[in-house]
Amino acid sequence: DVPPTSPSVASMDATPLQAAFQVDEVAIRSILRYNALDPQATQYRYDPSAGISLVTSAGWPVHLGDDSDCELKMTRLREVSANLAQKNIVPVYLDLRVPDAPAYKR
Repeated sequence: DVPPTSPSVASMDATPLQAAFQVDEVAIRSILRYNALDPQATQYRYDPSAGISLVTSAGWPVHLGDDSDCELKMTRLREVSANLAQKNIVPVYLDLRVPDAPAYKR
């Protein structure tokens, strides 16, 4: 009975999970913080070297890294997403790991 707004996480690491696998504490904390800021954001990806990425409803990832500056990163996500939509640009990804220097790939 998991609520539909519960976040789900896909691992981007090809290594299969083993019994007693330890999930990165920062990644879990980050996902919970981002989900609290935007409960509609329920799909995430995790890569041990790059951190977490939120998957938008359009299906493209937003690389967030960790939960540092999470409020600013979510503000930038809304600003950049609106700007991209206005220009009819669908990015391959948006990188907000450095929120003062957002970058995207077409």
